[in-house]
Amino acid sequence: MSGRPMLLNVGGFVMAFPRDVLLREGLRDTCLAVLLNRFDSWMITDDNRIHFIDADPFYFIWLAVKLRYLSCNRIDVSEIIEGCPALAFYHDRFFAKTAVTIEPQHGDHDSEAFRGFTAVVAPFISSSVAGGTGGSEVLSVRVADGGVVATTDATLADYSILHDRFIKYGPVANVSADTFHKVVDYVRRIRLAPDAATPLPTSTWPDELLYACDMYGLMERVYLSMIGKSHSHIKCLFKNSSDGGEFGTLVERVAGVSGLLFVIEDEKQHTIACHIDGPLIPPADPTSTLTIGCPVTFYSISGPFEEGGIAEMTVPHTEQRVIVAGTEGAVKNPQGLRVGKVAIGGGRLWLGVGEDGRPSGDLRSCCQWVERDELPDDKAYVGDMSEDGRATIAASHWFTAQRLEVYQVWSTLPADPILPADDLHALIDMTRDI
Repeated sequence: MSGRPMLLNVGGFVMAFPRDVLLREGLRDTCLAVLLNRFDSWMITDDNRIHFIDADPFYFIWLAVKLRYLSCNRIDVSEIIEGCPALAFYHDRFFAKTAVTIEPQHGDHDSEAFRGFTAVVAPFISSSVAGGTGGSEVLSVRVADGGVVATTDATLADYSILHDRFIKYGPVANVSADTFHKVVDYVRRIRLAPDAATPLPTSTWPDELLYACDMYGLMERVYLSMIGKSHSHIKCLFKNSSDGGEFGTLVERVAGVSGLLFVIEDEKQHTIACHIDGPLIPPADPTSTLTIGCPVTFYSISGPFEEGGIAEMTVPHTEQRVIVAGTEGAVKNPQGLRVGKVAIGGGRLWLGVGEDGRPSGDLRSCCQWVERDELPDDKAYVGDMSEDGRATIAASHWFTAQRLEVYQVWSTLPADPILPADDLHALIDMTRDI
């Protein structure tokens, strides 16, 4: 193995990477050491035939510096093994231990250790290699600061708008280089950990990040990140742009569905979301109402906070419910001052609010409020406050929604077994003789 650094393209950043330092004790049994020093032929190459790794370049920049410090005896191996908390996502993968050795061993391709190693590195190797899922082509685009952001066709496979941004247009100029890098790394992490609750990247400019995610068609993924449940999936059930705003249409679209996310944008482009972890069921009596107890959470996606970005507000336990009117009925607040078709979270969100004691036939007529002490502590509220001290995460408490969408959000996380494994096996053994 040559002692010269390996030319490596990581996410569009080309560097001379000191892979030979990975041959040291304490590092040579990591997946990255084995990949770069034994199986580099498995890796994808860019147009210049440089080996490519679909990862955050900042991690490899950090690692290259640490490896050079190690080669000069300025740090100990343990400092590299320990990693950096901010870069743990990649470090945990590349520095996972493996029993596969850099020197080929007879028959090791058939070992359990080899299968485990392949499972770890599969997202970073060519799809033409058995078990590889990293794609077959490197896609690159120049960004605002003159640099390059690159990823693979596998990372962009599910995101047609972002994919087209790489292959059909010139340099990215409408968002900052940092924001575009974060967007690409966001979808990259989703590919690398598809069942995880991938968080939205932190950003100095959170509103620009959300703008970019919206522009590139990623908002459904953002909603899943916002809710933060693993093994989650999302599907749009209702859009006022195509389905109108009638209550009956909404009820038809969400029939039999549990786990609903309402996304609402008002006239001032404030966007709020409300997740109800339960169903929306109308009463059997069309003139009556039905109350359903379920967890309710509100989110400000873009709205009245100085810092911008997504903010979460939890509804008190005693208010976690949804009240739904029948087709001929109405939901009323205790004072009878507010009438609508749906009231969520103890009336913190009303849909189909009407006048003269009658609900509106249009769900886009809305009212939204939260108590002052329900606002997030880490953000400065600069929005509207009512006379009775209630805030709103819309531009005003009463508004007409310009966009009303409802999504189903569900999880495929396997349920925990009713019995522990040992007890289950014991029960099976007991029934064998029956």
